[in-house]
Amino acid sequence: MFGDIQNHWAQSQLQSWIDSGILTGDDDALIHPDGALTRSRFMGLLNLAIGSGGDAGLKFADLLPEAADGSDWHPDRNITREEALALVAKLDELDPNATDSLGAFSDRADVDANLEPYVNAAIARHLLPHYEESDQLLPDAAATLAESVVLLQNGLANSSKYFFPIGVWLQSTQNAAAYKAIGVNLYVNLFDPMTNQDLTNLQNAGMKVITDLDRDSAFAGENVIYADYLPPDEPDNAQPDGSGGYGPPVAPQTLIDEYARRKQERPNTPIYLGLGQGVAWPEWYGRGADTGNTAVYSQYAQAGDVLGFDVYPVNSTDEANGGPAGKLWYVAQGVDNLTGYSNGQKPVWADIETTNYESNPGHTPTAADVKAEVWMALVHGAKGITYFAHVLSPFQEAGLLADNAMSTAVSAINRQVQQLAPVLNSPTVNGEVAVLSGNKDVQVDTMVKHEGGATYVFAVGMRDGGTTAKFFGLAGSEAEVIGEGRTIPIVNGQFSDDFAPYGVHLYRIPDSQAGGLSSLQIDGAAVTEWTSGVQFKQIEMPYSTDSVTITADAADPQAEVSGTGEKPLQVGDNVFIVTVATDSGTATYVLNVRRQSDAEPAGEG
Repeated sequence: MFGDIQNHWAQSQLQSWIDSGILTGDDDALIHPDGALTRSRFMGLLNLAIGSGGDAGLKFADLLPEAADGSDWHPDRNITREEALALVAKLDELDPNATDSLGAFSDRADVDANLEPYVNAAIARHLLPHYEESDQLLPDAAATLAESVVLLQNGLANSSKYFFPIGVWLQSTQNAAAYKAIGVNLYVNLFDPMTNQDLTNLQNAGMKVITDLDRDSAFAGENVIYADYLPPDEPDNAQPDGSGGYGPPVAPQTLIDEYARRKQERPNTPIYLGLGQGVAWPEWYGRGADTGNTAVYSQYAQAGDVLGFDVYPVNSTDEANGGPAGKLWYVAQGVDNLTGYSNGQKPVWADIETTNYESNPGHTPTAADVKAEVWMALVHGAKGITYFAHVLSPFQEAGLLADNAMSTAVSAINRQVQQLAPVLNSPTVNGEVAVLSGNKDVQVDTMVKHEGGATYVFAVGMRDGGTTAKFFGLAGSEAEVIGEGRTIPIVNGQFSDDFAPYGVHLYRIPDSQAGGLSSLQIDGAAVTEWTSGVQFKQIEMPYSTDSVTITADAADPQAEVSGTGEKPLQVGDNVFIVTVATDSGTATYVLNVRRQSDAEPAGEG
């Protein structure tokens, strides 16, 4: 520990940032927590915390133009308290019309009028409670390192763009700092009623919590609360009958009624509902009388604002009746199912195994297994993940933390997920990029996003086998493979990459500014819904069509169009690429013309 943070009011928060590598000391092993911060260092800490930097980093003048002279943001000036508060409020997109919270400060008149709405919004959200301990805000005073760390930590935890929920299930808050150090930012459920010490532990670590607010109602207004937890856990499983046996699952209507009552009491607090592995495996025999009944899940989905589920394929020994044993893709299947049960209207979270919780030989998850499960969930649309960290036999609550190799691996996964939070929180783009796997037994699933001037393609092999995947519909000259220190050339809008069993690759492709087509036709029929840039389209053709003629016109009359003409068709997939080359780059159009077999009906995809 650095000597000058011992017994400091922000010791826990500073230590958390030291452990995560964001803060480093000087040659004398000092942090100088009460020293002033320049604007430049404040922005450096912010960008380190969100895993950004360089040209892609957030800019002071963009976030707080009120305090900059155009593009000159005076980086060597100390950042003031009011500037730091206003900047984080803008980062979090807080309501500048929040109820007045500055009345308790005797010097509120000293707050810059242009910044006051945002300063007020930050104080109203209690982003820096330390300031609220005094009757003076001192808005023009320089913000210290300690104040900045706590403000940024709390601000990022409240950001809809930069916060991605990474939870841990049913753990003691005594380990909050240790979990924070490996990238966890949320506690999901507390075993015992919440205490003031729990609150302190969570606040010091910058953690949110989902807890039963009927039980823990005294803490309902605290800024650490993320959601209300609706008990019991896994209500879709057969429930203990009190006599050593099991009765039916909790009736969905019982939960729906309880949800309605809680929403009436706390209308602005989301409610979390955690379901069992029947979501991913409907034939799960632990559901008792409801085994195989999927209809009830659309009813259960009405009893929560955030829907979670668990399935642990590596730990599972269930192979009969389509059991999940060894089938990591059941995590993705559960996300798909629960998304469908809620009609895509509610965020779905997936629980992820990290330990051999029953100590069964041969059922210990590897780092690669955990990474695959996480990214299978995310690629299929999960909006949060929760780690199961226990070892049940012999019992060890923080089994994840006790396993140095796994906690290191989980830390790396979490760091990457959190760095990509703005991307993951952005809208998913459908139909733009296609992938064909060279191994018919290994499907490669993808998620495509546009964020910050780049296209992101997140890809994961969905089976326990290797393959080479070919990606189509991409602009630019190369794809950066995130976290792997390599790039792949993009030629004619496509590239290939090798996938190990359950392999994960994450790609970033800077956006192209090339012009595109004004029209494209197949056999004289227009292919509609094209726009400038990269496009992908799948067309179905009947078996009787053994060739097609592709014609195209560029929007720029000086552009060079290639890839047109008469094309023979084989049964199955036929990939044709039309490119439009201009001085500013190349736009790529990918057509997958699927010729049906003799037995299939005709139609267009």
